[in-house]
Amino acid sequence: MRVLLLFGHVIFKDALKKKYYDHLIKLVVMMHLCESRKVHHSYINIINRLGQSFVIDFPTLYSKRHCLQVVHSIIHISDTVRDFGPLQSFSTFQFENELGLLMRTNKSTRRHAQEMINNLHMMQEAHYHLHNLSTFNIDFSSYLSSRFINRYSIRGQQKGQARHPSKNPDELVRVFFPHSKINFYQTLHIGKLRLCTRSYATNKIADDSNITFLPDGIEYSSRIRVIFTLDNDEPYLLVAYLRDLNPLTCAINVNENFAYPNILYTSTSKWNFTPIEVKDFIEKSTFFRSTA
Repeated sequence: MRVLLLFGHVIFKDALKKKYYDHLIKLVVMMHLCESRKVHHSYINIINRLGQSFVIDFPTLYSKRHCLQVVHSIIHISDTVRDFGPLQSFSTFQFENELGLLMRTNKSTRRHAQEMINNLHMMQEAHYHLHNLSTFNIDFSSYLSSRFINRYSIRGQQKGQARHPSKNPDELVRVFFPHSKINFYQTLHIGKLRLCTRSYATNKIADDSNITFLPDGIEYSSRIRVIFTLDNDEPYLLVAYLRDLNPLTCAINVNENFAYPNILYTSTSKWNFTPIEVKDFIEKSTFFRSTA
C-alpha cells in the first residue's frame, strides 16, 4: 500500500484514464506531504484541501457503493498531522521496519507482552545514552550505533569507503583529472549506507545509484556513473544529472493547482556530468524512466 501511495504517479501513468489518474495524483501528493520529515504549517491546509477534493470526487468516479470508511478517513488525515506531526513519526509503516529487531529480542517462552515492554524500555534507554557517549564505553556505544542509527541517513558520517575495485576505467574522469592517479570502484559505503554505480546496479534487485546532492546550495537529482579516488585519497563520485526539472502538479480544484517540489520530471534526456565530493551527497532518491 505504501508503494502505491508514494509511487502511484509512476506505476499508473500509462494504465489509468486521465480523470482517474488525476484523481489518484491528489492522494499521492497528499501522502508525500504527510510523509515528509517536516510538514510546514502552510502545507496542513493543502493536505486538508487535497483530502476533501479526493473524497468529494470519489463517488462520482467509483460510485457510492465503494465509499467505505477508509475513504472517508482521508478527510481527517490533515487533523492528525496537525496534532501529531508527520506520519512517519507514528504510522505503522515506519514501525514495521523495527518489528524484526523487536521480535529478535524476545527469547522467553511465556509472558511475551511483558518481555516486549521491557525490551522497548531498554531500547529507549540505549537511544538516550547514545547522546551521552562521554559517560559510555566506546566499544559498547559503537555497537549501539550500529544497531540503532538510521541507515538511510549520513548526518555526521561524511567519510566514505570505496569498495569493489573496478578494472573498467572511465575516460571522462581522466578528462576532469588528467594528472592524478585514479582508482575506480563500484560501491561506496558511508556508515551502514551503501551507494553503487549505475552499471553495478544493472540487473540487481536494489538500485543504490540514484542520489540527491547539494553543490553550492542547490539540490540536484542524479545517478552515479563512477566512484573513484584520486592519488589514493578520499573517494569522489562522478554523477549524471538533469537540468530544468519541473515539479509534479496536481489540481486542488478546477481553478487551482499545487506544484509539489519533491517529485520532479523532465522531458529531456540530455545528461550533464560533474564530479562531487562525498560531503555533497544528501540522500538516496528514486529514478524512473518512462517507456513511452
